[in-house]
Amino acid sequence: MGFIQILADTFRRSDSRLFGEWELVRTDAVPADVGEGVRMRFTPDGALDFAFLGPEKDQIVRMVFKVRGRRIITDQPSHPRIEESEYSIEPNGLLSLYRSDATWWFRKLEET
Repeated sequence: MGFIQILADTFRRSDSRLFGEWELVRTDAVPADVGEGVRMRFTPDGALDFAFLGPEKDQIVRMVFKVRGRRIITDQPSHPRIEESEYSIEPNGLLSLYRSDATWWFRKLEET
């Protein structure tokens, strides 16, 4: 990767590869109580919906996000607190989110 690309990655607001809906396929978090599953949706306007799927009702957390380098920076306007996660999109298409305590892998759902 050239210097110009690294510089561009550092200052981009978003990464279009993130746009769409993603489903959790695995995590090494302990404990990993994810109920019926986890989904998240990134939109081009900077919105991020994070859903914990339940048998009767989903719990949805609405956030905003931006990308800085290889980090996704999120904030939840209803309970402001900035959080950062390093990320990568693997050759197999999985989105990997790296936190200090765990890694979370998501697969992109088909566009309908």
